[in-house]
Amino acid sequence: MEGPIVRHVERRARRLHDMIRLLEVDEIAFSRLSRGEAYVQARNNCLHCVSAGDCLLWLESKNRKDAAPVFCPNRSLFSKCRRHLT
Repeated sequence: MEGPIVRHVERRARRLHDMIRLLEVDEIAFSRLSRGEAYVQARNNCLHCVSAGDCLLWLESKNRKDAAPVFCPNRSLFSKCRRHLT
């Protein structure tokens, strides 16, 4: 049986991975950053983020920028592992 807390955690995890994909974050580099602690921090940041509604709107927007929005608590973590396209 799936309760509201499980659904909440799954939605936040999905948003984290959507953000990683849309921002072209190198997932391997991100998972290794600070021996995995950066990913744990990012996951916890998303789980407890007070800007979840803004995040969802940003993810659905067609006018996204190349960087995470300023309200995102993971903005600096994501920027450390962006893929550098040449």
